[in-house]
Amino acid sequence: MHPETYLTETPVLPNEVTLHVPEGALRTPWEKLKRDVLGEFFLSVILQQFLPEEEARQSAAGWRGDRYELFEQLGLRTLTPRVVTAWDTLGGSHGIFQSYHKLLALKYPSWNIQALEDQSGHLWQQDQTHAMLRRQERFVHIVEGALSGGSPTPAGACWSASRPCQHNHGEPMTPSQFFA
Repeated sequence: MHPETYLTETPVLPNEVTLHVPEGALRTPWEKLKRDVLGEFFLSVILQQFLPEEEARQSAAGWRGDRYELFEQLGLRTLTPRVVTAWDTLGGSHGIFQSYHKLLALKYPSWNIQALEDQSGHLWQQDQTHAMLRRQERFVHIVEGALSGGSPTPAGACWSASRPCQHNHGEPMTPSQFFA
């Protein structure tokens, strides 16, 4: 989308981003349906569902890589995407975080919103369904649509982009520990 960044003497290429949900971390039967990259264009299209086109394009312009996994809860046909995105600058990650925050607020207007304990993001929740958005340096993490009681979220939400993640298997986690 930005040939000027690729057609130079020292091209700026997308980052390799990894996403890892540990084996056995899913509490109920979930099946991984897909694992792939969204890319800047598709991320912009997602934002445009709720935000003005220009804001969506500007927010996605600093994209430097991502990875997503889509899970389906067996028997219930509940889908849950997990996404980690990498950005060219801290300002780029802040911009996409703010835009995706607006998207979630518009998409789920009556849901309860609470800040994560470490102030790195927010949790949206209604009944047993939730969404989470978290920013860590140049990375933004997104989870939507999971059921709290049996999802690949609390014990299995390990996102690894620049360093390995840690979690406490089998123990309940607070929202701020969700992406720890």
